[in-house]
Amino acid sequence: MYDRNVRVSHLLMKEISSMIIFGEIKDPRIHNITITKVEVSKDLSNAKVYFKVGENIDYKEVEKGFKRASNFIKNTLFKRLSLKKPINLKFFYDNSDKYIEKIDEIIEKLHEK
Repeated sequence: MYDRNVRVSHLLMKEISSMIIFGEIKDPRIHNITITKVEVSKDLSNAKVYFKVGENIDYKEVEKGFKRASNFIKNTLFKRLSLKKPINLKFFYDNSDKYIEKIDEIIEKLHEK
């Protein structure tokens, strides 16, 4: 990733998190969420935003909420960050914890043998 991409990724992560924390996104499905990572394309036209949810929250409902709010988030970021053009956002559930748990289970089974 280029330095510019890294800087924009960090800015997007900070701003989207701030929008969630301060209740700027009015969709009730978007709460108790942590933005874990943002990946921005080389030309800064697209971004993948990864999130985790709190306990007892259906991540599929959160994805629906983000899909509904994505234009608002995109336009708000465009204005706040003084970007040359709006960045298309796609939101994904970050299931890395489940992946790590699976790897830990496999390692434990190997040690038991």
